[in-house]
Amino acid sequence: MRLFAVTSLLTIISLVLVYCTKDAVRTLPTVTSWQALPEMFTGYLTASNNNQIFYLMVKNDKPNAPVVVFLNGGPGCSSMVGAFLENGPFLLETTNLISNTESWHLEANMLYIDNPVGSGFSFNANPQPNYPSTTEQSASDLSEAIKLIFAADHFPELTNNPLYVFGESYGGRFAIALASSLAKYRKVAGVGIGNAWINPDVQQNAYGLQAYAMGLSNYKSYVDLRGLSEKCHQLINNGQYQEAEKSYCSPLINKVLAAGGDVNEYDFRTMGSYQSLKQLETFLSQKNVGDALSTKTNYVQCSQQTWQNFLPEFQSSYENELSKLLDGFNNTIKVLVYNGQYDIRCATMGTSDYLRNLKWSGSSGFNYADKQTFYDSQNQTLGTFKSHKNLQQVVIYNAGHMAPMDQRQSTRVLLSRFINSTNGLMCLPNDVKCLAAKNNCPNECSGHGKCVEGTCQCFIGYSQEDCSSYVNNILFGSSVSFSGYTFGRQMHTYQLHVGRGGIGSFDVTVKLTKKTNQGKLHLYLHGGDSYIYPNSSSRDALVGQFEYHNLEDVNEKVLVGREQRRNNATHITLVVHNTVDTDSNYGMTVITSVTGNKFNGLLVVSSIVLSVTGVVAVILFVYALVQYLLDREFLKSNYESPNLNVHYDHHD
Repeated sequence: MRLFAVTSLLTIISLVLVYCTKDAVRTLPTVTSWQALPEMFTGYLTASNNNQIFYLMVKNDKPNAPVVVFLNGGPGCSSMVGAFLENGPFLLETTNLISNTESWHLEANMLYIDNPVGSGFSFNANPQPNYPSTTEQSASDLSEAIKLIFAADHFPELTNNPLYVFGESYGGRFAIALASSLAKYRKVAGVGIGNAWINPDVQQNAYGLQAYAMGLSNYKSYVDLRGLSEKCHQLINNGQYQEAEKSYCSPLINKVLAAGGDVNEYDFRTMGSYQSLKQLETFLSQKNVGDALSTKTNYVQCSQQTWQNFLPEFQSSYENELSKLLDGFNNTIKVLVYNGQYDIRCATMGTSDYLRNLKWSGSSGFNYADKQTFYDSQNQTLGTFKSHKNLQQVVIYNAGHMAPMDQRQSTRVLLSRFINSTNGLMCLPNDVKCLAAKNNCPNECSGHGKCVEGTCQCFIGYSQEDCSSYVNNILFGSSVSFSGYTFGRQMHTYQLHVGRGGIGSFDVTVKLTKKTNQGKLHLYLHGGDSYIYPNSSSRDALVGQFEYHNLEDVNEKVLVGREQRRNNATHITLVVHNTVDTDSNYGMTVITSVTGNKFNGLLVVSSIVLSVTGVVAVILFVYALVQYLLDREFLKSNYESPNLNVHYDHHD
């Protein structure tokens, strides 16, 4: 028995030694001098379900330098791709590692994690492995791993350093999920998502126009691609994600690539696929490399099993989670969204589209923000950026999907300015040509406010960052006029409380007049016992939500909401939506009036019932009055009679 206990204890100790490790990297194959190595460590961190998570830590030489977690995508591809092809201290060229003078570890402590379990050198130690199949499961493993990273036996000295999470491609989702999880118990300074897969429906919808604009397709191909895109959208909209991917969405990207003569989906300047990825897989599969990195399993660069596990969520949107990250935690988490300009799969156009429609507190200001150019210290152009509140969008020039691989200097500058800047800009005070942010008010305050130093001071009744929402009371039977200015595909919401109840119904008549020929304004109306809020900017969704609508493309239009119940429809919600990418000025008049254009059965029946009830009440009143007078006369005559005897019979 004692021998069994000792054996069990030794087994547990051996497991801890194997799976909870921190090993210094002393040498790397093809690196000629050990002195060239920065301080590097690898190891395994045990998460739930016996998941063994592999990491590579490359330390910065400054004690207070931030910690940057870097995650590649797939889903199911190793973050060693980032470490050895993109932004690590040594990059693979064919079969040899060369020193990277623009390594991100020169700006921060870099932590590369193979995620999800099953990718790279991470694995599940159960006899029958069970791997994650959702972003949330993966984020849970990562969150446990990060806690262990800062434990006493790993890197406790970094516990209080600023923490950033970066994710590339599908890794953008992992970064958002991980940051949201970590922020519940520790401060997260920022999140960076590069060429990220966030809203597939919107991003894939841009493929056809993007290919046409790039010269990869002709008009016929463009029309065909738009047809596939619409079918892809319909299935995604119905929640049929796997069917969408299989039947239309995957064929869509394949047709885009074929139209361009088999261009690389991650960089349309090149053909086929990246040879460097195959070379890296061969390199990291060598035993001497695995020994140098203290790995415990064979290298899997991109796991097909993990890809299959994640397929049910691949075409789903992660926009809501991004919105929550921006607005949550008191808006303290900076978010950087960057794209290499030549990517097709997760292109700049699609990214800009989903950011424009993102629902968060700074959406109006972000959409109206000026795009600026940022430069390096030698005044060379690196790309463009726009910024508002805690969100920044950057386009890296001359780069594809793996922007750090294509533009090492630009992306190092990107990282440095993101983690060091306090003004939320990609430029620093000593940048000669970088423009300072202009004090623009979002959407020119929608014509409903005054711009003061970049902030809208809304007129009475108006609210939101761009004064696009109105709430107030209106008098029954009155005529109320409004005017507004829409910028691009902007939406104005008017919530009107009709302050008179009663029996019967009333009509709401809305007259909308465009003051310019620009814009295509749709008008929606809803009446009920409470206001409603537009839950989407799509035409189909709004038509389903608002029972009255006028979608005509005319300069003057009228919309009538007939027979609103006086006691129920006291809350009127109006929406003016510009559906094209132009600005537009409009005037609007709202009139409430008694319904009188057709027979009102309810009012008539109510009147009859009240009339009959009134007659009966009058008869009863007269009868009671007569009876009262007769009784008084009777009592009076009896009280005055001398023979009056009053007798009460009492019965036990």
